[in-house]
Amino acid sequence: MDSKPKHQDEQDTCFKARNMPSYKFFEPLIEERPTTKPQEFRLSVVPKRERMSISQEKRMFKAQPVPDYTRMASVAPVMTKKLTIAKPFQFKVDVRGA
Repeated sequence: MDSKPKHQDEQDTCFKARNMPSYKFFEPLIEERPTTKPQEFRLSVVPKRERMSISQEKRMFKAQPVPDYTRMASVAPVMTKKLTIAKPFQFKVDVRGA
């Protein structure tokens, strides 16, 4: 029933690996950097009296000046438009029937 001979079927199913291609893969450029050296962290120690004087200066409230609204108050007068007078509808059906 098969038109292929038995020997050719075996040849089709046989897998043969090929050699790996010989080319250079991507190699990233490596920069030589010095390593990070840890440093001791010190909180700033300020005497309490100095902190109080600094905070007193920061607590002083200074308000901004009131804006001048007189310039904004002079607005051009608004134009009043005439009212639209509606005309009665005139349908084409009514005209044609008359």
